[in-house]
Amino acid sequence: ELQGVHMAMDFLTLNTKALLDGGNVGKDWRRRWGTSSGPPPIDASGKAAVVIGGGDTGNDVIGTSVRQGARQVINLEIMPQAPEQRAQNNPWPHWPMVFRTDYGHQEAKLINEGNDIREYCVLTKEFIG
Repeated sequence: ELQGVHMAMDFLTLNTKALLDGGNVGKDWRRRWGTSSGPPPIDASGKAAVVIGGGDTGNDVIGTSVRQGARQVINLEIMPQAPEQRAQNNPWPHWPMVFRTDYGHQEAKLINEGNDIREYCVLTKEFIG
């Protein structure tokens, strides 16, 4: 259990609850609904966020981190970058395995000097700190 390492769903769930409670995840957050117990939302403001994995959940974490004011966002992908066009071994009706940029990646490019935030073929084994 390293401080600052969070599971994606904890990050997203706590932040969604904070937004529903009053629209703030920072130090001024106040709980309106339910009990006053439980963990506060996780705030990425001013921090470097490293998102391991992709898909819809990873994209939501990236977008949320950018909107909270993260100073940097990096996305580690285990897979190689997909081709721009459908490969011969990926015919219809199979899901097209092609390079895509979702809203989170587009937003994160703005804080990364216009560069893609993804690093490909990265295998994460452990956190040391």
